[in-house]
Amino acid sequence: MSRVFKRGSTYHIEYLDEAGRRVRESAKTRSEAKAQVLLKEAELAVAKKKFVPGEKNYKLRTILSAFLAYYDRERKASTQAVAGRLNNHSLPRLGECKVNDLSVELLETFQDELLDKGLSPATVNQVLGDIRGALRHAKKRGKISRLPHVPMLKVENSDTGKYASLETVKKICSHLDGWQKNLVLFSYFSGRRQGELRQLTRDMVNLEEKMITWSTTKNGRALTLPLVGPLLEIILQQRAELKVVSPWVFHRDGKQLSKDDGRRSWATATRLESVPGLRIHDLRVSAVTNLRRQGVDRQTSKSISGHQSDSVFERYSIIEVEDQRDALKETFDGFGYASEASC
Repeated sequence: MSRVFKRGSTYHIEYLDEAGRRVRESAKTRSEAKAQVLLKEAELAVAKKKFVPGEKNYKLRTILSAFLAYYDRERKASTQAVAGRLNNHSLPRLGECKVNDLSVELLETFQDELLDKGLSPATVNQVLGDIRGALRHAKKRGKISRLPHVPMLKVENSDTGKYASLETVKKICSHLDGWQKNLVLFSYFSGRRQGELRQLTRDMVNLEEKMITWSTTKNGRALTLPLVGPLLEIILQQRAELKVVSPWVFHRDGKQLSKDDGRRSWATATRLESVPGLRIHDLRVSAVTNLRRQGVDRQTSKSISGHQSDSVFERYSIIEVEDQRDALKETFDGFGYASEASC
C-alpha cells in the first residue's frame, strides 16, 4: 500500500519494497505532484526487482517440508517442536500459498488467527520464525531469489490476552482521534479482526437491511454482522464526522488504514490510562468475553466475532441472522450500553 503524505512543509512517500517491508522516505519537495512522480518511480523500481525471469514459484509447503527435512538430517534438538508447529499451524493454513504471493497482509492475518486460537505472542513468533527460517534456508540453496518480509509481534507480555471493560475502553478513546476512536469502539463491540475492519468497504455495508457482509473468508464462506445498537451508531457517526469521501469505512484522510496506523497513539493512550500492556487484539478478546458473560451460546458468539471452528458439530451448525441480532442486543443491554457509541 503506497501513499504520499506531508510532514511540516515537506512531502514524504511510503511504499513496500521487494521484500514486503514498509519504506518511508522524504521526497525532498514541497510539491505533491513531484512527490507522486517519485512514488511511481519507486514502485517501478520495486516491480523490476521482484521479477526474476525463469524462477520457479514454489508452494510454501515445499519450502517448509525441505526445511523440516534439513532439521531432521542435522538431528537438531528442536526438530520435534518445529515439526509440531509446522504441522499444526503453518502447513494447514499456508501450505498451498505460493512464495511470491506471501505478503505482509497475509502473514498479519495469519498472526491474528493464531492469537484467536489462544497462542501467546511468543508462540506466534516461534511459528513465524519457522517460516522465516525456512525461507532463508531456501534462499541459501538457490530455490528463491528474494526473502519475503515476515512480520513479528512485539512481545511485551506473555499472556494470551487481557479483558478491557467498556469504561476502560471509553477512557482510552478520550485520547484518540475520531477515526481511531470509531475503529476501536467498533472492534470492541463486534469482536471483529482488525484486518477485516481495515478492509471493510462502503459497498459491504447495507444500511437499509442494517447488515455488513464480507464477501468471503479463508474458508470461502460469507460472513455477516448485523448492525445493532452501537455498531449501527458508529457506522453512521463515522460517515457524518469524516467529511472525506472514501471507499473504506474506516480510513484516515480517505486512505486505507495500515496495521501501523494509530499504533503510537494507542500505546500513548493505554499508558495514560495505566493499562500499558493492553493490545488492540485484546478488544477482540474482550468482545468474546462480553458475549460469553451474557450467556450467548458458543456457536452464535463465534459467528458474531468471525471465529472459525474445527469441530464437526460447529461446522454444520447454522446460525441465523436473527440469532446474531438478538444475541447482540442482549449483550449490549447486559453490560450497560445506553445508546452512546461515542466516548
